[in-house]
Amino acid sequence: KIALIKEGLIASLGILNEGDVVNIVTFSDKFKVYVENYIHGETDMENMISKIHSIKASGLTNLEDGLKLAYQIANKYHSTERKSRVILATDAILNRGNADPKFIAENIVTNNENGILLCGIGIGYKYDATFLEKLIDASSGNQFMLATDADSEYIFSEGLFPLLMVAAKNLKIEITYPSSLNHISSAAEQVTTKASELKGINFSYNSSQFYLERFKTDDEAEIFSREFKISLTYTDPDLNEQIAVNKSFAISDILNQESSNIKDALAMVYLTSLIKGTKNWDDMKWEFSNVFKNHQSSKYNEYRALIYKFTGQKDEDKF
Repeated sequence: KIALIKEGLIASLGILNEGDVVNIVTFSDKFKVYVENYIHGETDMENMISKIHSIKASGLTNLEDGLKLAYQIANKYHSTERKSRVILATDAILNRGNADPKFIAENIVTNNENGILLCGIGIGYKYDATFLEKLIDASSGNQFMLATDADSEYIFSEGLFPLLMVAAKNLKIEITYPSSLNHISSAAEQVTTKASELKGINFSYNSSQFYLERFKTDDEAEIFSREFKISLTYTDPDLNEQIAVNKSFAISDILNQESSNIKDALAMVYLTSLIKGTKNWDDMKWEFSNVFKNHQSSKYNEYRALIYKFTGQKDEDKF
């Protein structure tokens, strides 16, 4: 885990702009400012790389005190001329300090109001996704999973910009669908039929996201002429204006379209479902046999391998 972070931190130095300020706080049973006020283009980068190489991991995690210190340093160097972010990289397996996410989130919300958003990187395919999700929700920030070398290479290079830069604030999505369809499952963090209960999320520039909803009907022929309507509302962070976008789709036009992307999305969702404990290996056997079947893609193969690794099962073509 620590090797993935070191590789990523060093890679990220290559995309910084002159004048960008970086601070690094480490936390285990103790917590400290490991690097303070590194100014890209002014501070010796070789010394920075050496410092990153010398970071060591221990088996303890005091996230509460580590975040408090990170926010103290972020506020110390906060400027209205720059975007300020705290990037939390952790497996979120806590064994020191207060592990109540609501307690930790109080500090996050306060700093969020000051414009210092929290972004999360869950390290390893067995990180505590549910805990980290609660913290990121408090900040309305973004979360990535870092499980492979490819993840590290992406997140700390072209993926770093979308992780940090907000393009749409308080984004909410409403789906209106025919009454003859039953909505059976969702990959969303929140699902409700009351718009007032839904908490919006922030969405980043240059990023993409799967929104996966599953429906069932007993009368497929009857719904061909019906429509789905998708409505998006969000706040433009630069103009501070409310934006609304609506689009309708005839079911006959979208049925069986983008099936490869949908199956890739399913593989991603199933891995996080296994991590959260909402699916088990028996569920996955059914999905592999009945849904994925002969599907092949680089994204699917990557996540299929992680699913087998997480469950400790032998990857076979037949069950």
